[in-house]
Amino acid sequence: MSSIRINSICPCDLTGETGFYIYLNSTVFQNAPNPINIDSLDIKNNTTGTTYSSATIPAVLTITGPVLVGVYWQIKVVFTDIVGVMPEGHYNITIKMDYTDSAGVAQNNKTFYLSKFSLCASEAQLQKDLADIVLSEKCIPENCQNLKDIFWEAYTLFRAMKIVDSCAVDIAWNNTYLKLIKLLAILKKEKCLNC
Repeated sequence: MSSIRINSICPCDLTGETGFYIYLNSTVFQNAPNPINIDSLDIKNNTTGTTYSSATIPAVLTITGPVLVGVYWQIKVVFTDIVGVMPEGHYNITIKMDYTDSAGVAQNNKTFYLSKFSLCASEAQLQKDLADIVLSEKCIPENCQNLKDIFWEAYTLFRAMKIVDSCAVDIAWNNTYLKLIKLLAILKKEKCLNC
């Protein structure tokens, strides 16, 4: 069981806000006697070069929590300057926090480094393309097979990137991401003939 993890950074479960949750294993990160406190949180989208920080004035990140959810402390992070879907990319996250460790010892200003991919817009397009290209009964296979093949190639690449993200495996992010974006652009541009 991982001691610290981040859920998907798509806004699916934040009731319209854009952000993510950080989960801290409660057996490793204890909230007493030294309570869990995020001293600073810095996020950089390596794909776009954009940075976000809880230390800027005004802050572009709001942090609430922790709230105990099962065996994890849940900390909610919301981007105050992003509305809708978070920009896609490879995000590096630096967290500095105070907490009590499993031995009951206060830990202050400890730094943790995490990495996460955001593929929210790609996921939304693939969901639409699944219905429009693959599941549509309006398209007979001989007219749309090439588009269906491109869809499955894009979907396979997307799923591989999601699996790599959940396993924290290092990949050539930029090349893989660019290939996915090219395939999605073809799907968006091309239309199934005679459908």
